[in-house]
Amino acid sequence: MKRYSKSVIATVGSDQRPACRQAGSEAPPGRGFVAKSAPRNDTCYFVFVFLFLFAANSAWTDDSVSPESAPAVQEQDPMAMREEEALFLFDDQELLDGYTQKYRDAAWDEIIQMLGDESLSAYQLAATIRVFRQEFVKETVAMDKKSMERLLLQLLNRSPSPFVQVEAMDTLIAMDRYKYFRAMIPSMIQKLDHYNDTVNALAFDYLNQMIAQEPARSREAQIVFNSINKILFLSRNHLTNVKEPGPRLSQKIKLLRWSIKVLGTEDLNKLPKEVIGLL
Repeated sequence: MKRYSKSVIATVGSDQRPACRQAGSEAPPGRGFVAKSAPRNDTCYFVFVFLFLFAANSAWTDDSVSPESAPAVQEQDPMAMREEEALFLFDDQELLDGYTQKYRDAAWDEIIQMLGDESLSAYQLAATIRVFRQEFVKETVAMDKKSMERLLLQLLNRSPSPFVQVEAMDTLIAMDRYKYFRAMIPSMIQKLDHYNDTVNALAFDYLNQMIAQEPARSREAQIVFNSINKILFLSRNHLTNVKEPGPRLSQKIKLLRWSIKVLGTEDLNKLPKEVIGLL
């Protein structure tokens, strides 16, 4: 029997054909064929390599950033820097007074727009409210009055700045004293204990202006008396050894004396005994 080498695939008596064989290249019956690899197409190979390198180069070029498209470095506004530095060079009162003088000649429409501008600093907003109170509050008609009250209440509730709060409370009382005196005076009196000296001075100055108006009303005096009495009652233990009141306590004592002068001495028994000795 004839033997074939290992490189020859026997196909004698079989109709099966190797899967890798090309169509139309059948082996003669009873004979085998030698499996050969297809010759490599060098032209296709080099075309494939060229396309791959071209695509990679295009992708790298698109992702690269040209000098023209690079974002420019933003420089700080020198005016803004000077304004920030001014916060450390001047005290709060000077800043408020400076912005007040700057906005004093502004028209009504400009003041209204500034009150709704959220980009203003607390000093600018407080000064704008002050200018409105000093220049326009008496000229506000009924329709504008309601919208301005609503705007000031929004500023009072949303702004964390004590400067804005004090100016807004004083302006609301100036617009409608009977309506807002009871609601605003207790909060204004609490500002007398604020750690910031400017806030304390503003609140005390505005309170003095209110009680200086004639005629003195017992309703308003009762509100002042009850508000101060509540504060002093809570701090009565600290007043036991006080012989000479300090500046902040003296402010409350002055307001308390005014309220007692209007109401009469019958309310003295409502005060803590530690306070009566300081009157």
